[in-house]
Amino acid sequence: MYYIDDGRYGSFSDIPDTDFRVAPIEKLTSKLTYPSCICGHFLAGLDIVKEDCQLPKLSIGDWLYFDCFGAYTSTMLCNFNGFGNVKCTYYYATSKVWTSIQLNASQDFNASITFLE
Repeated sequence: MYYIDDGRYGSFSDIPDTDFRVAPIEKLTSKLTYPSCICGHFLAGLDIVKEDCQLPKLSIGDWLYFDCFGAYTSTMLCNFNGFGNVKCTYYYATSKVWTSIQLNASQDFNASITFLE
């Protein structure tokens, strides 16, 4: 079970559970995955972001990538339970890099997405 600094009472509030996939942004050495659950920061029984997913062993500071988020999900962010508002970071990529990311993600999303620095 993993807790993240957002949840169903934040930017995930308008996203049905089946409408997105999750993968770590890879800087991990192990390819083993385990049945996992991602919970939000409200620590409420209903604040479950993703109940059934396969993830590798993660540590504090590891990043997760969620797809299918629209422009308005970040407007629902809130500061609660000791977690500050999430700082938005915007990334720009050439169309060649973006196409490569999309192809890799669509081929096998269960494999971790690797972002090169």
